[in-house]
Amino acid sequence: MPVLVLERLCFGTADDEAAIVQELKDVFELANYTGLDSLPVIQMPYSERQKAVTMAFNLVDTLKWWSNKETEGLFKRNSKRGKAMRNQLSCGSICWDGSKSV
Repeated sequence: MPVLVLERLCFGTADDEAAIVQELKDVFELANYTGLDSLPVIQMPYSERQKAVTMAFNLVDTLKWWSNKETEGLFKRNSKRGKAMRNQLSCGSICWDGSKSV
């Protein structure tokens, strides 16, 4: 499920994103509307509600973990690239062996 949600969030339409957000909001609200205020009536057993909330939290946790891993990877790649650039700039045309210094 997280793969499907991620794919729709990254490559889907604005309507896809709005639908995902609305689904998550509906799961977290968990209200039993009476229909008097023109809101939909939600009849879901408590055990099913627990499953829906657990799934939603797992989804959010998984997406956050993936995001953190991607950010870490980008940072590491950029750090390595930056270190290589600094090494090239610090040596210039005259590089000397540090072990031969005083």
